[in-house]
Order: sequence, then structure tokens, then C-alpha cells
Amino acid sequence: MNNELPPHNIEKGFSQIEAEMKKRGFVYAGLESLTKFKFSDGAKFNAVPTQTKDDVVGKYIQKYKKEGVDIEIELIDKTGMDERQQSVYVFIRKK
Repeated sequence: MNNELPPHNIEKGFSQIEAEMKKRGFVYAGLESLTKFKFSDGAKFNAVPTQTKDDVVGKYIQKYKKEGVDIEIELIDKTGMDERQQSVYVFIRKK
């Protein structure tokens, strides 16, 4: 009997995405949420934008620029269980 647990926080399909990106020289840098849920008066959860893809790119460029590293960034849309929740996987590679 195999008692190994699945890797923590790795979703189905992520391993394939990561492998493809690795072939292209990119490494996984993080998961960024583009929306959050807010409970409305009508007893519904509404997706509220929190940042854009451009915001995410800018954040990572700033972070690595401070460290003196010039990077390329690629964002991959993450499909969540609820299509209203939008997130992106962030992959980077040095220029």
C-alpha cells in the first residue's frame, strides 16, 4: 500500500503546465489572484477585481529589478472550481 500523500498545493494539471514551461526555461514564481469574493446584499458572492494581469507583471518586474535581475514573465490562466475566481500562474526566466 502506498502511503505517499499528493504534493501540497499542486493542482491537477499544474505538473504538466510546469513541465512545459520548464522546457522553455521558465520557473514557477507564484500564483496571483485577480479577483476576490465579496458577499453582496442579495446573499450572493460576487467576484471583485483586485488586480490586473499588467499589475501582476509590474509587481514581479519591480521585485526582481530591486534584486538586479532582468526577467521575462509569462502568465498562465488558472481555471478554478468557480469560474468567477480568476487567478494566474506566474512563470519567470532570466533574460
